[in-house]
Amino acid sequence: MELLRLTGRPRMAIINCKEDETLYLDTWKSEFIKHFNSIRVFNAQKATYSERIALLDSLKSVEQVWQPSLEMVISAFKRDWERRNHRTAELICELLQNSLMYKINKNCTSESQMESIRVKLKEQYKIEIGKIEKKTHSKIRKLFKHNIFNYDLPNQSILNEDLFANRTWQLLGLTPGQLTTAAAVAGGVLGAALDVAASGLTFGIFTAIGSAAGAGSAFFGGERMTKAKVVGLKLGGWQVIMGPNTNIQFLYVLLDRALLYYSHIINWAHGRRDYDSAKAYQDGDNVVKQGYTFAWDDSAKKICNRYFTDIGKKDQRTYDYVHKNMMQLIKLTLDKISGS
Repeated sequence: MELLRLTGRPRMAIINCKEDETLYLDTWKSEFIKHFNSIRVFNAQKATYSERIALLDSLKSVEQVWQPSLEMVISAFKRDWERRNHRTAELICELLQNSLMYKINKNCTSESQMESIRVKLKEQYKIEIGKIEKKTHSKIRKLFKHNIFNYDLPNQSILNEDLFANRTWQLLGLTPGQLTTAAAVAGGVLGAALDVAASGLTFGIFTAIGSAAGAGSAFFGGERMTKAKVVGLKLGGWQVIMGPNTNIQFLYVLLDRALLYYSHIINWAHGRRDYDSAKAYQDGDNVVKQGYTFAWDDSAKKICNRYFTDIGKKDQRTYDYVHKNMMQLIKLTLDKISGS
């Protein structure tokens, strides 16, 4: 430190704390102040985006000559981060739309086949939705340059649970009271209402209709339809359809998982080893929500509810309106999470 002082060059001391222990922090500061122009406490493993920008900002006060170059660097970082957050918001919107609109179907000629077909479609639906989500998360990871490293989620992260696991739906999304209100506002769809009554555990993904559209569904004993065209062939029987999802909680769970994944990615340091010490997900017998959406205000939930009911409509103006509002909501949330 004395040799550095004798050079007469501008100097900043960075106290890179790796632990929460601060017993000797004041002693280090007292010693550094004798030799350096500026002192900053900076944990390189846990520093957020805003804290890293603040570190660069503080360098400007050490030497006035550095200011123009550092301002250019800071501006470039901010533009790049803005671009990444905007693209992440686009990716999350694509995830929501593709997942909410996804459906699969299979024809059957006998009522006795329906249950086995329903089970198979349920599993296929879950697998395909999982692939859509995984692909989106992979794109977000690549956007923040973590694709070149082996990245494992923290062991305690709810993201290690399957998307359709009961625990995922308990810890993410809206509370039961919020969900009841959201389902009512979203149009009071029978399927959604039934799913709310079942605590969301049916996921709202099951629908069955006659192979020729009608009021009665084959799954619920609707009238048997004949000579329906399926891929150019005249067949009698039914068509079992899985999706689109009718449970609005699905939207909020998908959002929470994407936002949590983003928060892991932007704050992940390659040398960090303390992730397992994070708080548990349960406070005694009370389930503690771990996502972001349950804490949103009514205006944000209104945007989500409108998106859920209107995103599948063919009217372009309606689509543009709900898509734009959802993009803005997600982008604002990403900015808050990263502190940008």
